[in-house]
Amino acid sequence: MRYLNFDLFVGERTAAGYPLRAECASVGQAPAVGQPAPVSAFDPADPGVQAALAALRAGQTPPGGLRALGERLAAALLPGAIGQLLENARSVAAAQDDQGLRLRLRLAPPEWNALPWELLWRPQDDEPLAVSTDTVVTRYLNLKVRVPRLEALRPLRLLVVLPKAEGVALDAHQAALTAAVDEANRRVAPGEPPLVAATWLTGVVTEDAVRAAMNATRPHLVHFVGHGQFSDGQPSLLLTDAAGDPQPAAGSVVAGFFRNYDSVRLVVLNACQGAAADSAQALVGLAPRIAAQGAPAIVAMQWEIFDWAAQQFAAGFYRGLWSGAEAGEVETALTRARAALYDQAPALAVFATPVLFLRAEGERLWEAGEAAETPAATTPPAGRVIHAGQYFEGAVHVDRDFVAGNLTVTQTAGGDIVGRDKITTSSGGGPDPLQAQALVEQFRALRRQITARPPSLAVDGDELQQNVRRVEAEVSKGPAANLDRLGRLLDELAAAASDIFGATTAILTNPRLGLPEALRRVAADKRQAHLGRHRD
Repeated sequence: MRYLNFDLFVGERTAAGYPLRAECASVGQAPAVGQPAPVSAFDPADPGVQAALAALRAGQTPPGGLRALGERLAAALLPGAIGQLLENARSVAAAQDDQGLRLRLRLAPPEWNALPWELLWRPQDDEPLAVSTDTVVTRYLNLKVRVPRLEALRPLRLLVVLPKAEGVALDAHQAALTAAVDEANRRVAPGEPPLVAATWLTGVVTEDAVRAAMNATRPHLVHFVGHGQFSDGQPSLLLTDAAGDPQPAAGSVVAGFFRNYDSVRLVVLNACQGAAADSAQALVGLAPRIAAQGAPAIVAMQWEIFDWAAQQFAAGFYRGLWSGAEAGEVETALTRARAALYDQAPALAVFATPVLFLRAEGERLWEAGEAAETPAATTPPAGRVIHAGQYFEGAVHVDRDFVAGNLTVTQTAGGDIVGRDKITTSSGGGPDPLQAQALVEQFRALRRQITARPPSLAVDGDELQQNVRRVEAEVSKGPAANLDRLGRLLDELAAAASDIFGATTAILTNPRLGLPEALRRVAADKRQAHLGRHRD
């Protein structure tokens, strides 16, 4: 699934209210340039709003109460021109196959962050926005922390943290997650590596045990089930001491668990049934701290969640996230899991309980398709492979195209690849190693060009960087590249920044870089079409 970004900005409160702004590269922005920003007079402290939230947390929302609160939130966030801009953007997205709209909430006021925006419900809609992949709802964290590329994961390394805690059905949660892992691995062909490898920390789980497990497994996914709590206004995670008694880990300590682990793609924080009233709020409060250490996506439950719902959510969420055409698409997987909960219990708020905090750009947290589809005849010893200027640790598979062609690793010795590894390669029509390295350098120069661009409200520099990385990743597949996807990526670049689009197509059409003719032709056609639109 591909998504257009629709960014909604809410500023700090002024005397007139909360200033609002929205923008989407495909349809423009509201308010228009030079026009005053609309303001929302919505007051989160309104007694009626607070009463509705209290009933929600207590599971005592009256019939129709979810929709009433959702419509009230939509009126606050999507008034007038902003609501019309959203409607226009949804129409543009709907006109393309396999495309939806990503509603990214950029909320500056803390009091707005505490509201359940996942309940957003427009009066003209039959269902809330968050249960349809046509309009996924995320909370965007604009953190200047690099999100490293991570490709061809096999197996996905899952670390499950289930500390002993009052009211937590450890066995049931472990059984649900085990079933999801087993289901994913049953779809793997005989002789191939498993899709998911799980490590379990259960019962007595100390801070040192978590650190040791992070270091030993270098996980891609971390799933926590348990309780959080507040102390002096600061969130913490409830682990245990060495004797198994409850022991809170401060927010700074929890964030530190993820420092220096670029492998982590997703963290799920699940405050389960029976927790204290502030448990879920504490886990939501931990999400930005974890993101600041580099995790591109965090899912946290904004209220305690029934055990049955938590188990069903995990099974459905991971089923979509781990395999199939949408593997790695956290927003799509989360929305489908929300929809399943909504279908089962539409009168309950369980579907809106998961909150997605996202700081990665693009549709996928990883690209797993190449590894799953590549037959592994043999597996040489572990080593390092240079891929588009980055190092990838682990086993090196044969018959694998690495950089812009079919440069195939057939042998590796221990040590570093640069200067020490013995590498035997065979070439079959793709670029030679010098061409491959030249391509890497061209894309590096392009990313430096993006960094040097002057700041602009109309163009997100981080998003441009990610768009270019997606083009580079697709091109690096050589003859196996998806030409339709490459074309769509170039269209997105053209819409966002014509100078970067021009520089990108110049790289792809350069005959000296040895790219396959089909790739060069797509880039040339897109450049010609772009020039034609400008002449018209």
